Amino acid sequence: ANSLIQTPDGGYALAGYSKPYPYDAGGDFWLVKTDAAGNWQWDQTYGGTKYDSAHSLIQTTDGGYAMAGSTASKGAGGADFWLVKTGFHDVSVTNITPAKLNVKAGGLLGIDVTAANEGDFPETFDVTLYYNGNPIDTKTVTNLGSGEELVLAFVWDTTGLAIGSYTLSAYAHLVSGELDTQDNTYTDSLVNIFLCGDVNGDGLITLSDVIYLV
Repeated sequence: ANSLIQTPDGGYALAGYSKPYPYDAGGDFWLVKTDAAGNWQWDQTYGGTKYDSAHSLIQTTDGGYAMAGSTASKGAGGADFWLVKTGFHDVSVTNITPAKLNVKAGGLLGIDVTAANEGDFPETFDVTLYYNGNPIDTKTVTNLGSGEELVLAFVWDTTGLAIGSYTLSAYAHLVSGELDTQDNTYTDSLVNIFLCGDVNGDGLITLSDVIYLV
């Protein structure tokens, strides 16, 4: 590595060059991101068929990176200056799909949550599902590629909850360098919890329910 910086999440970004086999085949700018302990999170290469090497690295205000170095693949030939501006980080929740909108009290409800990577780097992040702001469960999305989506299957146990309507929402936890946070939260329509036998929907099981059926 020719350059190392610490990132806002406490991790590190390193820039240098990769040297593919066979070793006389040139190299590429190589950007590597690690966590605070130095464990690999993602990496990306930039270059052509000849020798390209990054010598300095900064993180930009949009959450991306800028690398400067030399290239034999670009420009007029030989060795030229090369400035590479990388993309940005952006994860989101794009949909919540409950198996049904009405569930009996104490029942289980399957809920699919669609997480997306709308940025330019592979991302690992958590997604939490809520009812009325209360957490149901959290699942981890691992190494989701740029432009990819993943459907997460949650199960909501409604035991102990009062009869009524509940709002579902999901949150994609921020990743390092992410600035666009408006699409991290997605709120869905209401799910109704009802008593089995409550035909008229008043939250009680009485003679009126039998009359309502008649």
